[in-house]
Amino acid sequence: MPSGPDPAPDSPPDPADPPPAPDSAPGTPEPADPPLAPDSAPGTPEPADPPPAPDPSPGSAPAIELRGITKRFPGVVANDDIDLTVASGEIHAICGENGAGKSTLMKILYGMQAPDSGTISLRGRRVELGSPA
Repeated sequence: MPSGPDPAPDSPPDPADPPPAPDSAPGTPEPADPPLAPDSAPGTPEPADPPPAPDPSPGSAPAIELRGITKRFPGVVANDDIDLTVASGEIHAICGENGAGKSTLMKILYGMQAPDSGTISLRGRRVELGSPA
C-alpha cells in the first residue's frame, strides 16, 4: 500500500537523509560492516596476546611448589597440609569462603608468615622465606 506520492525528481533532498557515499551511485547499498567476533562488542579493544604456554618438558621444575603447608593459630588450623604446584606461565586463583585460609596461604607464599610445617620451592630450589623482600 503506497504511503503517499513519490517526490518529484527535481525536489531538493530531505535534510534528514544522509548523503550518498562519494564513490557509490544513488540507490547502491553501502557495504556491510565486517561481522563481530562472538565475544566482542563495538568499541571493545582487541584482547592481549595469551601468556606463554607452560614448559611441558619432563625435567622442568615448577615455578612455585608448596608441599604439606600447615599453619595453626590459637584455636584454629588455617591451612592443613596444602599442596599447590604452579608451572611457569600458568595463572591460578585461590577461592574459598571467609576464614578458609586463602590469605594465610598467600602470606606464607610471599614470606609474611612462616608455615608451621611444609616446604616451599621456587623453580625447583627449596627456599625459606623470611620476609616479602
